[in-house]
Amino acid sequence: ICSWGAGGVSTNLGAHMADSAVILKPDALAKALAVGAAPGAALLMTSNGSLISCAGTTGSEDLTASVVSNAWVTYEMGATQQTGTLETLFVQCQLGRIAVVQVLPGLLLCVQADSSLQLRLLEAKLQALKSHIQEPLLQVFPQGAHHVNRPEGFDDIEQGQ
Repeated sequence: ICSWGAGGVSTNLGAHMADSAVILKPDALAKALAVGAAPGAALLMTSNGSLISCAGTTGSEDLTASVVSNAWVTYEMGATQQTGTLETLFVQCQLGRIAVVQVLPGLLLCVQADSSLQLRLLEAKLQALKSHIQEPLLQVFPQGAHHVNRPEGFDDIEQGQ
């Protein structure tokens, strides 16, 4: 899922540019997500709800990304030592069943299926897809995806500088 130049490691999700940057290959990522999408959909998004890639269609991918990332972040902000950390989030809605997991810090993976799919099968599908894409995504986002889609200087503005 990543490609390294000059005799380095090669997978199929990103490309190494100028010996220092790794870029994401959108087509390869969509194909990787398609492994876990059928039937239904698979979405990769930032924790702020920005959709990075999806496979399969629900007709409301942007809305799904926004809602599930908001639910994930809301739980994380309210998590205590008693509640522990969130490992998997399940949502039952008009679209069917949705399962969400954090692939890397700031990066969420969501799998959607109709309501007839058992939760344990949906979770197995989600975990298998996570295992399939996690290592290549780590090469693209070695520090996680906390700052994806933030314009230059955003952190200075956010901190009041």
